[in-house]
Amino acid sequence: MDDHLYSAEDFITDGHFQDWVQNPSPESDQYWKNWFREHPGHLKAAEEARLFLRMTRFRQYVPTVADEAGVWHRIGAAEAKMVSLNPWRTLWRVAAGVLLLLAAAGGWYFYQYAGPATVSTSYAQTRIVTLPDGSVVYLNANSHLKYNRSWPPPHDREVWLEGEAFFEVTKKRTAGGDVRFRVHAGALDVEVLGTRFDVNTRHQATRVVLTEGKVRLRSEDNQEMTIKPGELAHFHEKEGQFRKQSVDPEEYSAWRENRVIFNESTLEEVARGLEDYFGYQVSFADPALRSRTFQGTFPADNPEVWLNTLSRSFPLRVDEKNKKAVFGADPGAEQ
Repeated sequence: MDDHLYSAEDFITDGHFQDWVQNPSPESDQYWKNWFREHPGHLKAAEEARLFLRMTRFRQYVPTVADEAGVWHRIGAAEAKMVSLNPWRTLWRVAAGVLLLLAAAGGWYFYQYAGPATVSTSYAQTRIVTLPDGSVVYLNANSHLKYNRSWPPPHDREVWLEGEAFFEVTKKRTAGGDVRFRVHAGALDVEVLGTRFDVNTRHQATRVVLTEGKVRLRSEDNQEMTIKPGELAHFHEKEGQFRKQSVDPEEYSAWRENRVIFNESTLEEVARGLEDYFGYQVSFADPALRSRTFQGTFPADNPEVWLNTLSRSFPLRVDEKNKKAVFGADPGAEQ
């Protein structure tokens, strides 16, 4: 996510953020703690949103018999004091009230049906989102997707992604031609017409793997790359350049079937998986282990399987309570 992407309003309308503020749990506390550590630029907007949500929390009020009697007494007293008003002034007040109601209804309609929508997932959670044009997004764990609820022609279809998602984009045509679909992903824009692809924006890099169709990538400094099915494009923000290679796309989207596949992956890549899927803080007491390779398949929702399997092959100390893991450390040593 770009630093300018999330405002206080975005946090206020985010259901996951609302749940955390109004009904916090140890899991949601850990999730947002990790998220803000990775995105400190959003702290100010999030704090404004948190204060707003806390101040606007509604409480149920049940009137007593005495309360009801008092209300009726005040109504009777008011009726006894009523005087005849100028009919034009009355008409003006009614008209102004109607206009106010119409404006409020219009704002509510825009917010509910045409305004921005944000969908988020926590650790070990995935969601399926159907976009206004019928395209489908599979949102991976620890990810955020933002889009407008309505895409009137001839505007392009646009979404903003942080984390990882698999897109199944429907083709859409108007009298002016094909309507583009654009994913704003980190430092890249991914432009397509109709296709299936996976986008990952984690760790200051953007990775796109194409399953079907054709995709054009454009960086902020207007570098471009086009990829075809079976190819992976990688763009690192600090390096500022593209890399491309041939891959098996199913390995990169297997998380939709609750599988995470590592094929001759480095242990550092596996460690990033623990961070991305479950929020673990992973470090290496022995730096040489970072480049060791690992091959295997893990469930996308069970960190215990990951940790138990890895501990059989590598020295690994785990602190499950604080969600920390250290490769190369003596498992029996004190934390």
